[in-house]
Amino acid sequence: MKAVFAVLLLTFASTIIACGGNSGDTNETAAPSSTAQPAAEIPVVDITKTDQGFEAPVSIPGGLTRFRVHGSETGAHAVAFLRFRDEGTLEQLNEAYVLGATDFAASAAEISRLTSSEGGTGPIAPGDTAEVVLDLAPGHYVIYRFPAIGSLVARELEVTAAPDRRPAPPESAFTVGMVEFAYEGFPDTLPAGKTTVEVVNEGEQFHLMFVHRVNEDGITAEQVRQHLGGTPLPVTPSYSPAGGMGELEPAGELEPSGGSGWATLDLEPGVYTLICIVFDQPGDGSVGELHTDLGMNHAFTVE
Repeated sequence: MKAVFAVLLLTFASTIIACGGNSGDTNETAAPSSTAQPAAEIPVVDITKTDQGFEAPVSIPGGLTRFRVHGSETGAHAVAFLRFRDEGTLEQLNEAYVLGATDFAASAAEISRLTSSEGGTGPIAPGDTAEVVLDLAPGHYVIYRFPAIGSLVARELEVTAAPDRRPAPPESAFTVGMVEFAYEGFPDTLPAGKTTVEVVNEGEQFHLMFVHRVNEDGITAEQVRQHLGGTPLPVTPSYSPAGGMGELEPAGELEPSGGSGWATLDLEPGVYTLICIVFDQPGDGSVGELHTDLGMNHAFTVE
């Protein structure tokens, strides 16, 4: 659901000039030069997903925050952030997720009524770490395991006011626009190692960007694209989780530009996919196919 855009705030030292004189004599005090203070560093918050829940702070300041999320040792899960609207409670949210086991459309509507989604990580392999930067507004949040249909593994988090001195947004290699139903701006090739990507929901529905690595050698990105489009391959690919960006709010009353955040991908050479595993909800109360089955996927090569 949503993340807010960062604003770089530079604080300049004031310049004071004192002048005076009489009988032709002058007594001037030289003005100090105006210098800008360097931007603050983006604070780092570590979150560990355990088999029972989360190890995380109870409260953090708002604004740009770098979340380093450490996966549990037994299971691959994504970790996401929800912010309560108005007076929603964790008990109400849990009831909404339980409803998803029997009535997904009603569950999704109730979750959207109670909360907005602020992004998070893509899926994390057991024992691995994923990193995202989110710009969180003050409020009452839930950190939870995604997906959570039928059950909710969560930890509450209070976000207080952001400090006066704000950090600059992280530098990104490129920006990906998530629309119905595509990832616009994601290249076909990335270099191995770390790449920071700005991810923006420019669509009318919720979207996310989950990254997976193809496990089998000898399968090309083009073959994976064909497979994602429905063409059978001699060997059906299997995948391993590799991070990404969690669900972001679409443009609307609360977020005119759509939710956004930054994901740092740390990838070894190979073939990878992007997929959006959000169900199509056109706004008439119906629930359709997964976005990835409607074409919201992409395959790329890391060299």
